[in-house]
This record gives sequence, structure tokens and C-alpha cells, in this order.
Amino acid sequence: MALKIQQILQQAVTEHSRGNLEEAQNLYRSILMVQPEHPDANHNLGLIAVSKNQPASAIPLFKRALNSNLNVEQFWISYVGSLFKDNQIKEAARLIKKAKKLGLDSKKLAALNHSQGANYTNKEPPQEQVNALLQLLQAKNYDSAEELALTLTRKFPRQQISFKVLGVILTRTGRASEALKPSQKSVALSPQDAEAHYNLGIILYELGQFNEARSSYKQAISLKPDHAQSYFGLGNTLKQLNRSQEAIDMYRTGLLLEPNYAKGYFNLGNIYRQTGQLSEAESNYRHAITLDPLYIDAHINLSNTLQELGNHQQAGATLRDAILIDPSAPEVHYNLGNILYELGELQQAKACFIKSISLRPGHEPSLNNLGNILTKLERFDESELIYRELLTLNKTSPEAHFNLGTTLRCLGRLEESAESLRQAIALRAGYIDAHNNLAGTLKELGQYKDALSHYDFLNNPDAQAQSLECLYFDGDYSAFDKRLNLISKLENTNLRVSAISAFSANQRGKTDPYLFCQNPLDFVMTSNLSEYDPKPMNLINHILKESARYNLIWESRTTKFGFQSPNDLFQNPSEHILKLEKIIQKAIVDYYDAFKEQSNTLISLWPKTNKLIGWYNRLLKNGFQTAHIHPGGWLSGVIYLKTIEPSNSTEGAIEFGLHGYDLPIINPDYPKKIFQPVTGDIVLFPSSLFHRTIPFTTDTERCVIAFDLVRV
Repeated sequence: MALKIQQILQQAVTEHSRGNLEEAQNLYRSILMVQPEHPDANHNLGLIAVSKNQPASAIPLFKRALNSNLNVEQFWISYVGSLFKDNQIKEAARLIKKAKKLGLDSKKLAALNHSQGANYTNKEPPQEQVNALLQLLQAKNYDSAEELALTLTRKFPRQQISFKVLGVILTRTGRASEALKPSQKSVALSPQDAEAHYNLGIILYELGQFNEARSSYKQAISLKPDHAQSYFGLGNTLKQLNRSQEAIDMYRTGLLLEPNYAKGYFNLGNIYRQTGQLSEAESNYRHAITLDPLYIDAHINLSNTLQELGNHQQAGATLRDAILIDPSAPEVHYNLGNILYELGELQQAKACFIKSISLRPGHEPSLNNLGNILTKLERFDESELIYRELLTLNKTSPEAHFNLGTTLRCLGRLEESAESLRQAIALRAGYIDAHNNLAGTLKELGQYKDALSHYDFLNNPDAQAQSLECLYFDGDYSAFDKRLNLISKLENTNLRVSAISAFSANQRGKTDPYLFCQNPLDFVMTSNLSEYDPKPMNLINHILKESARYNLIWESRTTKFGFQSPNDLFQNPSEHILKLEKIIQKAIVDYYDAFKEQSNTLISLWPKTNKLIGWYNRLLKNGFQTAHIHPGGWLSGVIYLKTIEPSNSTEGAIEFGLHGYDLPIINPDYPKKIFQPVTGDIVLFPSSLFHRTIPFTTDTERCVIAFDLVRV
């Protein structure tokens, strides 16, 4: 039976909150037929009577609720409030004294005392003045409304309306701290006014008093369960209190009461996004936009959510819609610039950041991103000006000093670069990127010992290798050997260390202590696509045709006089790239089988869990690639789709060797291996082995797919 009564009560409260008072009243009464003293049923039935301006009918209901449970503060407030409304002043005063003895909250007692005065005084402001005040508020004539409200509060200090309106005016004009006292007075004078509690909740929220705001919103809801805005305000407050699920429940309840409120869906989308529920966030932002197509913030947040979901194209399209709505919104241009930057559309991104800056001069994030794009486009003179402008706005920005230092390094102004990078580190202790770039700059300046201190601070795999290179450049072979021997006791999988170790051993006639691949030239293996596909030219021609759609970058990284794609070729591959990937995997298996008896780390720690990353490279006349290794790989390779016409020269050939990074050459007679490929050739080699493409002067192209097998 108890379970059934609880179910009926929940249904009654639901109907009550929806404004179905007759249905709620019938359900409450059905509970009282079984349990005449049920406190919640009596209290809520009393609230319905009060809402119908029937305080005399409410009094016995509130009395029964209070007698059933003297510890519920709201029962006291409701009972005393109804006594005042029915002019039972003495009985109300008696109850207030009793409540004090029982320890009722002093703030609530003050409210009850004020409400006593408010009910027995007959001094009220003239109705025409009240009407004038409300008309001024509605017309947003806040100066005149404030003046009249202040006059009325002085003349009629026991009447609520002027305090209530004054609090609203001060809130709307951005003076929440001033609005607090009149709004508290409004609640004290009329504790049964749900809207007054709601208004106080707004002020407390703006003042960051979230627990107090929560209490005010809950009080408003208890007095008027169908007031949707109180649920939205309570939802916002619970969000600030990190009570996310409760906030979601409040937003949903508010939207049941006010289903066409776009901001409610927007706020619900925000909390879903904050809690990582991105699909739900997207749905609610879209609902907000359906209700209000011009809701610019909903467009912005929908775009951000789509970006987090990886739907960059849709995110950009959403922001373009937002620009049509409000082309003067700088945030929209800034966000669109970020998306285009991620998509590699640098020129369009640059235009967006320039527009954002024109609409919001001095916006540091837009200036910073514009500088980064100019740097990426190798327009270093322009990026220097941007970063210097940033520093005039904020001379203590470590990022601006770092970016300026990086740009100056690219301009070859190494001393200035080092000074800017030192400034960045001084402003942000432990700034990893600044330490890294400063180490590199000092290394270029030949200040190897200073560079070494920064590499030691970094102490990551690249820094370990670079520290060895500094010692080698400095000719401090004793320190080099000591450090290399220590590093060799670790897992021998640092490919840059392997490269410098192999070169040093060759140059100085020593045994290579680093076991990744001590004789890398012996581990170069060649084959041809025809060994894996009976019609290799069909596959090659399809891939060459597809390559016209690749996002190619001119002179990327080690490529000179040529183009290179990002290394995402095997992500969402086409049918033909997928076929090529399977061939590469077979060739890699053949490679491992050919060398599986060798005793080095390359083979003994062969990555069982691995993946392929690949990219497309197209060299034009005079094109070449500088000597480099692939320190992030394990095994590297290249498949030749288009090669230089056979000749007696080595133009266009791939050259393998031990030398790179401009390391000092002691013995010029170090080993090299040159391979002149033909179309369809596959070349596999350790990723630690230096390799380059020899420039060619013929008016033709050399097109390849390059790839790395990497550990996962």
C-alpha cells in the first residue's frame, strides 16, 4: 500500500508541476482518504488552495502537514503565510515564537516577521504609481523606473512590489551586488511569492553564491511547480556545483513545461558537451537552432561540438551559416579560422583570422594563430611583425616570446632567437617547447655545452640523441663514449641514437655499442610490385590518377623542388591504396623472413603490434631530398610509381649512407649504397639509415609512395 501511495504522490506532483491543478487535487485527496495525516499530500493540497486565493481553506491543510512533521521548515512557512493572508495575526505571531524555540532558521524567521508587518499594514502605494512603475520596467526605461522604485521603497517600506521591481532593475543593469538587498527584502515581505525567490536566485547566481541560489530556485519551484524558468535557473546553478546529472534533470523538466525555449536546449547541449556526451550535445544545439535559426551562440557551440566529433567539414559549414546571420561576430571568424587551419586550408584560415582581428583589434589568440600560419607559409618577416605586435599588447606572454624566437631562428637570426626563447622560459618555468628550440638554436650557434644543458633538462629520446650530437660536434669524444655507453644500457630502440652511434663507430674505427642495427647498409632489401601483382601498371596508374586529389605541400620537410602529402595515406584508404597496403605488408613479411636470424634489436624486438603510415612524394626537375632518417619509424620503405629514364648517371637514384645532420667527417671514405630504381621497385631499409634522393636535371617527374612501419 505504501508503495502505491508513493506512486500516486509522484503522479500528483507531476500533474501539479504541469499546471493540471484539478487532476493533482483529486490525486492528493485520494491519498488523504487512506492516510488523512499524510504531510506532503496535505501541504501540496494547501498550496493549490493558496494559488486559488483561498487561504482559509489552506490553513487546516497546512496545520495537519505541520503537526505530522514539525521538522519541515517549508510547512512552517506555508502555514504562517496563510495565517497572515487570512489576517490571523495573533495566531501567526504565536507560531513564530514556537518556531524560534524549535530552532527555525533565523533568516526564515526574519522573513516571517517581515511578512507579518506586510500583512497588517494598510499603507499601500497608490495603484497608479505601481502601474507607472511596471510600465517603466516593461519599456526598459530603467533610470526613471529606478528613481520611482526608490521613492516607493522609502514611502512604503512594508510593501513588496517596489523592492521586487528595484531588484529586477538593478539586476538588468548589471548591478547584482546592489540588487541583493532589495531582492532579499522582497522575499522577506512576501515569502509566498515564487517569482521573488526566482529573482533572488538570479542575483545569487551572478554573485557566485551557488548554494544560496540553489535554495532560492528550489523555494520558487516549491511555491510554483510549473515555473519553467526556475528549473532552468536551478539547472544552471547545479551545473556550477558540478552536479551534472541533476542539472540535466532540471533542464529536461523545464523543457517539458516550456518546450519552445531555445535557450533551454542550448544550456542542455552545453552540459552534455561538458560531460563528454557529444552526440546528445549536437542534438540539443540543433533543436535550439530549429527553434531560433538566428541563435548565433548555438551555431558556434554546435560547430565546436562537431569539431570535437571529428566532423570538421560540417563544423565549418555551420560557422559559415553563422557568418550569414551575423558577419560582424568576431568569434565566428576566429573559430572558422581554427577549423580551416586544422584542415590545412591555410590561406582561407589566414583570411578568417585577419577578419577576426579587424572586428576585434588586439585579440591575442587571433594574432597568435595568424602568426603561426605565416610561419607555416614561411612568410617569416610577416610573422615576426605579428609576434612583435602581440608583445606590445602583452609583453609577459611566454607563447609570443616563444613564437618570435622560433621565427627568428627560421630567419637565421640565432642570437635574437636565443634571447626570445630565454624570455619565454623565464616567464614559464619548465616550458618544454622553448627549452627544445633554445637547445636547437644554441646547437646551431655552436654553443654545444649550453645546448647540452637544455637537452639534459628535456631528457627525452630525441634530446638524448641530440646531446650525443652536441658532444660529437664539440669533439668531446670521451664524454660522447661515456654517455653513449650509458644510453646503450637502455632498450636500444632510439633510432637517432643508432644513426649517430653507427656513424661515430665508422669514423673513429670503433665497435658500435648500440644494437638497434649496427650495419644498416647490409639491411637494405629490394623487390618489385610485379612479384606481388601480375598487373602492377594497372595499380600504379590508378594511384597516379588518384594523386591529383591529394593535399600536396610544396617543399615539405626534406623535399626540395617537389611536393609531399600529409602522412595519412592509409587512413580511410581508397580501393587501390588498400590493395597497395596489403602488398607492402607482404613485402615486410618477406623482409623479416630474410633477416630473422640476425642478432640486433631491429629483428629481436620486431614490433608485433604495428601500423603503417604513408605519404605521397612528387619531385620535379632539379628535385631531391636531403639526407634524413625516420626516427619515429622502425622499418621504412618506398615504392616507385614514376622514375627517371634509365641513364648512365645516378640522377634520381636513392643513396644510403651513414652520414647526416652535417656531422663532422673525420674519414671521408665512409660506406654508401646507391640504388637506381625502375617503376614498380620496392625498397625496404631500417628507419635509422640515412638516405637521400640524388637531384635530377631532366624535365620529368619522380613519384613515389613512402611509408614507415611503426610500433604501436
